[in-house]
Amino acid sequence: MKAKYRLFRRGKIFYAENATTGKQQSLHTSDTQEAKRLIAAKNEAVNNAQLTLAVGKAYLAVTDPEMLTRTWFEVIGFVERLSKGAGYLCDERGLHAGCGGVAEVFCHDAEQNALGDARPHSGGDHP
Repeated sequence: MKAKYRLFRRGKIFYAENATTGKQQSLHTSDTQEAKRLIAAKNEAVNNAQLTLAVGKAYLAVTDPEMLTRTWFEVIGFVERLSKGAGYLCDERGLHAGCGGVAEVFCHDAEQNALGDARPHSGGDHP
């Protein structure tokens, strides 16, 4: 895998350069070995994130091959069908212009239910 960060030196201080964006960031060190370790750590963090995502996608593809191509519209429709009559969604589409999205609606309703003062929400403005 190609390294995302490159090491270079300006004066006595070492810097990291993002190979994709060209953004440069000081490593705040003049020690060569420390700078190499910092660059290696940055590149390893990027590589592990990509590897973890790839492994996760592989597991999901085995359990449900369509999961990797499913859209949010399909997910919202599925949740709406499951919760029909529960009043968790603001409107027929599962979205409301005043809300921060479906996740916010679910979080808000779950929090209200936990507090015991939630009432089914049948539409209109979100509380």
